[in-house]
Amino acid sequence: MATVILTTVSICALIFVGVLFVWSPGTPQPFLDETGKPLPGSISEKIYAGINGVQQGMFIKGKNRSNPLLLYLHGGMPDYFLTQQYPTGLENDFTVVWWEQRGSGISYRAGRSPEAVTTEQLIADVIAVTNYLRQRFGQEKIYLMGHSGGTFIGIQAAARAPELYHAYIGVAQVSDQLKSEYLLLPRAKSYLDRLKAPEKGFYTFDKSAHSPLFEEPEKMRRLLREAVLKNPHSHTGPARR
Repeated sequence: MATVILTTVSICALIFVGVLFVWSPGTPQPFLDETGKPLPGSISEKIYAGINGVQQGMFIKGKNRSNPLLLYLHGGMPDYFLTQQYPTGLENDFTVVWWEQRGSGISYRAGRSPEAVTTEQLIADVIAVTNYLRQRFGQEKIYLMGHSGGTFIGIQAAARAPELYHAYIGVAQVSDQLKSEYLLLPRAKSYLDRLKAPEKGFYTFDKSAHSPLFEEPEKMRRLLREAVLKNPHSHTGPARR
């Protein structure tokens, strides 16, 4: 009986590991040329780097590694996995760094105290990741993009070290979170009652201002090219619909 139970547990464990393997972001697929070979000069990797004493993971994607660097700050939940089904096309214009912040995604480590993840620590991490990328790729400045909750730390990092960035791009920028929550409460219940079943996973809004990067990528890229890449003197560039 004990053997049967042990075997059943082992099979369940293997199935669980298999599911994790299928759904987890493993080695990114390389960019290929017309002959099916890796595209020369491109980069597609998953790496870990020591950031302020902690090994933190990131995915780096770009069709030309000499393109400008873009550091993407997620809003608490890493969303690199969305790019497999909802490609952004950012890798055509930038070398994109999908950093997964300490305590989240592939940077999660069991046993670490949640109290160690503070706003000040995350801001310091943004600047440390920026300097790591500048040194590795030999670029004096990079672009910084924050999404949703990531804008809260991104705009502060850019304000503290503006010399490190060509521009800061805020997508679904957080301004006064407490006030926005207060204004939302009276309408939240009726709105949620009318909300249809999600069609895009975590991003439930159709062509929303909250997630244009995934829902309207062509428009987003056009805005970035016209308002950011073609305007080197711009120090802010909030992405809007």
